[in-house]
Amino acid sequence: MDAIAKIGDYPNILKVWPVPDETGLIIEGSDWSEQGTLRDLLNDLEGPLPIEDALGICQELLDALTVVHKADIIHRAIKPENILMANGRPKLMNFDLAYQLEIGEHVTVIPDLMKLKRDAYTAPEVYHGSDIDERTDLFSVGVVLFELLTHSLPFKISTELEITNGRMTEAALQKLKERDISTEILEVLESLVILDRNERIQNAEKTREALGLKPKNQVGLEERDPNRKFDLGEEYDVFTIERAACRGARISGVFGKDRW
Repeated sequence: MDAIAKIGDYPNILKVWPVPDETGLIIEGSDWSEQGTLRDLLNDLEGPLPIEDALGICQELLDALTVVHKADIIHRAIKPENILMANGRPKLMNFDLAYQLEIGEHVTVIPDLMKLKRDAYTAPEVYHGSDIDERTDLFSVGVVLFELLTHSLPFKISTELEITNGRMTEAALQKLKERDISTEILEVLESLVILDRNERIQNAEKTREALGLKPKNQVGLEERDPNRKFDLGEEYDVFTIERAACRGARISGVFGKDRW
């Protein structure tokens, strides 16, 4: 919740808030979606997503990461299980392993790296306790996009790259080529799903540009004004602004919070 508070309200980040239960303990509340997670979506499919749909999900994940990384937070656990789908829109959630940089002090919640269950999505440097940065999350995005495009994974665990010269095998690349994807997409995936962090694309914005995608959600990518007027046709969260009903003055509510 601390990480999400630093990020602020954003359409592709799942909102959470503290809720006291009947015993007085604080539990976490969040939005709910009947669609479930991206993992649920993939489990329901018999094959890969259409290329356009896969890129659309990737586009919004990169939008979210642009905001997350500007808040000096690394998610570290991007995978289909940690992406909620709400009306077709991906929302990054479960910041339980988030890595925060605060006034020169690294804030982390991983007590023992040896206890982390290894998977295909987590960048190898996380398991080794090496330095991490934005490119650590971009590795995970690359694996997720690979799965969306092929309905399979490039490897069982990411550390397999250590025995394949640091790159995906020809067998994995062949699965992408069978989808007849563009050269640009193939090159991006080869530049993300790679062992050496220094050889990956630098940040989410450059990754989105390399894929030929434009930011879908402008709110949050620039300085946000919480009281600004939305433009007609603008999207926010799962909503699209169709018309302006009225303009009102802000008043002080009974709970001391601003109301409209």
